[in-house]
Amino acid sequence: NGHIFEVVRRINFYRNGDSHFAGRKILITDRRYRTWEALLAELSHQIGPSAIQQIFDVTTKKAVISIAQLMDGHSYVCAGHERLHDIDYENIASKKWVSGKRKPKDKGEKESDGQSSKDAKPDGILDAVSKESVVRRRPA
Repeated sequence: NGHIFEVVRRINFYRNGDSHFAGRKILITDRRYRTWEALLAELSHQIGPSAIQQIFDVTTKKAVISIAQLMDGHSYVCAGHERLHDIDYENIASKKWVSGKRKPKDKGEKESDGQSSKDAKPDGILDAVSKESVVRRRPA
């Protein structure tokens, strides 16, 4: 047919030593990244905060030195000149972050503000809290 198909690799890149950075998925094509240096420059911009000088395979922990070594669906860690930090990068994204205020487990358990959920205020009542007392206001 005369069609030329471009190889596209979907790769997840992590920031070395950053256990809060869940990774960035980047599509790698030979047309977009013609050289290794062009890829490193783009990763420096996307992953940052400093210049990316090395890329490590998450599984083997070995350095990758060319675009041809990057495999579709695999994960890699971007680093400067420092050594690879041993973190479980691929499970960072699955961590569940919880906000400061938690929901009660059952109706009788106290919420974080000291009120039980069965004593919940009807809509429109606001609490103004001072050190001495709680003042309840009803809407006008």
